[in-house]
Amino acid sequence: MNVAELAAHLARRRTFAAYHDPADRSFVPPERGIGLSYDPECGWKSNLEAEGHPPNEGIRTGRYADQLNDLYALALSCPVIMDMKDAILQTNEFPCFQYVRRPGAVNSILWPLRRVHALDSPEFCKALDPAESKFTEKKPIVFWRGIVRGLSTFGGKKTNIKLVLNDYLQGKVSDELLEAHLQTVPRYDFVSRYFGKPGFDVGFTAAKRLQRFKKIEIIERYRRPRATHAEYLQYKYLLSIGGTDVGTSLGWQLSTNCMLLKEDYPWEVFFEGHFRADEDYLLVRQDFSDVEEKLAWCEDNPDACEAMIRKRHRIVPFLVDLQTLQEAMARVVRRYEEFYRSHAA
Repeated sequence: MNVAELAAHLARRRTFAAYHDPADRSFVPPERGIGLSYDPECGWKSNLEAEGHPPNEGIRTGRYADQLNDLYALALSCPVIMDMKDAILQTNEFPCFQYVRRPGAVNSILWPLRRVHALDSPEFCKALDPAESKFTEKKPIVFWRGIVRGLSTFGGKKTNIKLVLNDYLQGKVSDELLEAHLQTVPRYDFVSRYFGKPGFDVGFTAAKRLQRFKKIEIIERYRRPRATHAEYLQYKYLLSIGGTDVGTSLGWQLSTNCMLLKEDYPWEVFFEGHFRADEDYLLVRQDFSDVEEKLAWCEDNPDACEAMIRKRHRIVPFLVDLQTLQEAMARVVRRYEEFYRSHAA
């Protein structure tokens, strides 16, 4: 079995992964290319993101189209395996382009997820704003908003909480079983513990596509209004809590003057390796048992907090510079192609 056959074989074993050969623009399995079209002038496009198609299919093809356009722009010439699925647990026997991985995962090539990590995305960091209030001028409150997202570990099995919530709405899950599942989801654990507590302004918001969950009282009791990024910046402390994998909010919060607290989730995206726990942000346990202790330290050590913020800010200019990002991505592609050709020979 040659390298191309091996890569194609491995792609078939993954539900989201695709093997793509730019020479003939083919996909393996072939069905992974359904819903994608290519135009020499416009590049790759997803045809499944309009209404009437399953949302997951639109997400999958949209991510493929974005990544292929990035790779083609960098003159990719060798076949690749792509898997832009959330929370990838599988071990890679062949290098695979993905947006998230477990730290240290072998053969996992981190690549920006364009709709979250593009420079014009509201979810990615921006240039430092000299008009933003200083850390010491902000309100001494932990501020968090988000949707109910993540994996339940109830019964020792990982289950996407959205599946449990859908089953509950269909009468397949009891109130007691739903609560047992939710208590194992970090976002729910945190919000239910600190909602309404002095020093915390936290709560769930309702995404447009998830309005049906507003019928669930055990979530609705913790509902709070949505907030703009400008409103977040009134507060000293922002917390990044993982969803299905990482906490997306970490990206845009890096360039703020807020002190960042980050749940110790076991995932990373392309920029996280540039930042160090307890040097650029404070790491909190997955059960949030040390949150109040960390906050007390921050209140007692404002100078140390400001030093951590300044240290974090030194990296931000590199992340928001288009030329720097493109050069880094080009080096990744060249190194991958050197690997591929050396093993295909």
